[in-house]
Amino acid sequence: MQHSLMSRSMQQPNKFFYSLKTVYTSWIKQFGICLVLATGLLTASNASACIYLGAGSYTSSVTMNMVAPANGQLLTAPYGGQAAVTLTGNAKLITSIDGFDTPTCIYNTFRPRVGFVVDGNFYYSDDILPISGTVGVPVKLSPGRHTVSMRATTNFNPTGDLNNHIVTFVNDTIVTINVQEGTGPVIGQIDSIIKNSDGTSSLTGWACDRGLTQSIDVHLYAGGVAGTGTMLTSTTANLPREAAVGQACGTQGTPHGWNINLGPWQAQQTGKALYVHGISRSGGVNSMLTNSGNFSMPTLVIQTPTISLQRSPSTMIAGQNYTITWNTANATALSYNCTTAGSGFSGSGTLPVNGSNSDIANAAWVNNPSNCTWTATGPGGTKTIIETLTTVAAPTISVSRTPMSAGKNYTVAWATTGATSVSYSCTAGGTGFSGTGNLPTLNGTSNGVASAGWVGYPSSCRWTASGPGGSTTTNEILTTSP
Repeated sequence: MQHSLMSRSMQQPNKFFYSLKTVYTSWIKQFGICLVLATGLLTASNASACIYLGAGSYTSSVTMNMVAPANGQLLTAPYGGQAAVTLTGNAKLITSIDGFDTPTCIYNTFRPRVGFVVDGNFYYSDDILPISGTVGVPVKLSPGRHTVSMRATTNFNPTGDLNNHIVTFVNDTIVTINVQEGTGPVIGQIDSIIKNSDGTSSLTGWACDRGLTQSIDVHLYAGGVAGTGTMLTSTTANLPREAAVGQACGTQGTPHGWNINLGPWQAQQTGKALYVHGISRSGGVNSMLTNSGNFSMPTLVIQTPTISLQRSPSTMIAGQNYTITWNTANATALSYNCTTAGSGFSGSGTLPVNGSNSDIANAAWVNNPSNCTWTATGPGGTKTIIETLTTVAAPTISVSRTPMSAGKNYTVAWATTGATSVSYSCTAGGTGFSGTGNLPTLNGTSNGVASAGWVGYPSSCRWTASGPGGSTTTNEILTTSP
């Protein structure tokens, strides 16, 4: 943009100031001769005196052209700060007497200072404008919309009749600059060192690029900061943290926590100071997090693995479900190896260090126990336990009875397998037979005489055989004829 404003004409009767050090051509009306003087460029420090040549009409103008930033340009300020920008423009001073350009003498008199008006505030260069040149003024702008224009002023008090003469030249073309709030800087801290169940330790903390809704990476160093220490690893700060962390980062809802397991380096880096750098995703500085250097690599405490087993039921029953559950501590691997004589269970394999499994016991395993060796392995060595697998069959029971007639003898017989006890429970309506009891033998017979009162009142009897393999029942209906 370009704008030129003319000053008022300045009548100075019988006086005309002219520099002896600048090329200048002037018609001297009073004497009717032409003078040419050539000595070099005039500056504020080497200006020579102007000589009296005669009357004339003095005019001056400053032409200004703003270069940067461009109209409508978008700038980004650091999070919570201001955008630094240099306002740049071109300016040229033109002066004349009676239509002849006489830049040097008028420049020496007025010495324009060019600057910029930002939202009504004037920011000017420390340098006085040469006859023409580029002006740059650094300013800081807060987020928002700003209006900028150029302005030129003169306020110089030379000796002579031009004392206290003030001329102001204003560029009234306006540039709009928009400033948005950016992100950064990287902030965060190391919180603590926690002990893990396997004997290793973990370093915890949080980090973010302020105002950025994306999680950033962090780099861990031992023995010094980046450039001097040893980089151990990196991770992403994407674990949930408390609301206060979100408030500090200006990004509620974005996870900024991190957790680094120190186990792989504890043996080699024991005692060395730990440093964590947050890695900016917005092109900012990869800042060192608070408390860096205040924590040291802890000593690795190696613990022996442990293992526990639980099988339900403890004695497996052929044809029925069983579940085995195992748990370990300080282990990184778990294996088993089962052997047996005959047709018992056998096999080997690896399993997760914690878990469970369900299956159905095979009838072929009955009376063929298995010996299973379980081995848990970890940094602290190995732990082995031996389990004996026993499988039994479920009890069986059968009951038979001779026909019953009122007043006549009858016989009831029972037979079981895999049982350790036998019981019965009979119920009837009216005067039918009822009663409960435990039988003295696992296999046997019993005799009796049917009662006439049982006629017409059948009884329901439930027989139960119990043993290591559980309980088995059978039902019998007693009917008595007349």
